[in-house]
Amino acid sequence: MLQRASAVLSKLRWRSVALALALLSLGHFIFIDSRLRNAYSTHVGKLGAIGSATTPYIPIPPFVAPFSAGDTAEDIAICLSVKDQYADLTEWLTHHYHHLSIRRFYIMDDGSSPLLATYNYSAFLDPKAITHRYYHPALHHPYQQLASYSDCLKLFGDRHKWMAFIDADEYLEVRGNETLRSILAPYDDDDSVGAFAVNWQIHTSGGLLTRPPSARKGFTRCIEDQSPDHSPDVGTENEHIKVIVKPPRVAKPDVHKFELKEGARTVGENGDTVDRLAWRVPITRRRVSLHHYATKSREEYVAKMERGNGMGSPKGWDWWDWVEAIPTAECKEMATLVP
Repeated sequence: MLQRASAVLSKLRWRSVALALALLSLGHFIFIDSRLRNAYSTHVGKLGAIGSATTPYIPIPPFVAPFSAGDTAEDIAICLSVKDQYADLTEWLTHHYHHLSIRRFYIMDDGSSPLLATYNYSAFLDPKAITHRYYHPALHHPYQQLASYSDCLKLFGDRHKWMAFIDADEYLEVRGNETLRSILAPYDDDDSVGAFAVNWQIHTSGGLLTRPPSARKGFTRCIEDQSPDHSPDVGTENEHIKVIVKPPRVAKPDVHKFELKEGARTVGENGDTVDRLAWRVPITRRRVSLHHYATKSREEYVAKMERGNGMGSPKGWDWWDWVEAIPTAECKEMATLVP
C-alpha cells in the first residue's frame, strides 16, 4: 500500500511539474507576443507630432518617391549598426532613399527598446526597402558594430555589388550631375578594387543646445580641413573615411577602412589608392562627400554619450571640446535638399 501511494504521489508530482512548466512557457510566449503587439500598436503611426521625451518632433516629407524610381536592382545597399535612434533614422532614410536612390537598407538593431522594427517608416520611404535584424542585449558583443557588419556581409553580401557601412549621423552626398551608381560602376568588374573611400565633412553644433527638427537644415557649420603635414600614422578629423565595399573582396570589416583580400585596394574619388589606416590624404570632395553630424546639439550629444556605441568606447566631452574649437565655415549644401 505504501509503495502504491508513493508511486501515485510521484506521478502527481511529475504531472504538477509538467503543468507548471507548460503554464510558464505559455505565459512567457504570451508576454513576448503581447509586448511586441503593444510596442507595434504604440509606435505604428507615431509620425510628425510632438511625442514623449524620448520621441522628439519628426517632420514629415511632402512626398515619398516610388520604390521603382530608384536602384531597383539593389546594386548598392547600406548597412548600419544602430540603437534607439528612430527619430534620427527617419531623416537619414529619407535622404538616402530620395537623393541617393538607395533601395536596400540593413538596419542592424543593437538592442533598441522599443525594437526599431516596430516603428512605422512609410511616411519617409517605401518600407519594403528596409531589412531589419535585431540583437538582444543579453547577446551583445563587445564590438557589436563589427559583429553586425560581419553579419551584413555574410547574410546579404551576395545580393549586392556594393555595400556602404556608415552610421545614422553620416549622410552621403553626390555632387554635380553624377550618381553614386555611375561613380562606382567603372570599378564593378575591376578585381583590383575592393572598396571606395569617402572623406568626412564634420558638422558642429553651431551653438545649438537642443535638437532641431532637421539635422541637415539645423547644423550648417563645418570644421575646416586641417593641415595634412603630419605623420601618416595619424589623421585629422576630416581626413577620416568610411567605405563602400565590394563584398566578395572583403577579408575583415572595421569601423573606417576594411581589410581587403590580397590583390585588392581601396580607392578614393579620383581613383587614388588609400593606403593609410583610416584616413585619405589629401582630402577631396569634388564628387562625393560624407557629411558627419558628429556632435549635433548639446542635448543630442548627451544622449549619444548615454547611449554608448557599438565599439565600447563612446566619445566624451573632451572630444566635443576639441571639435567645437576647430575653426568652421558655413556649409549649407545639405540644407537645401527636399525632402
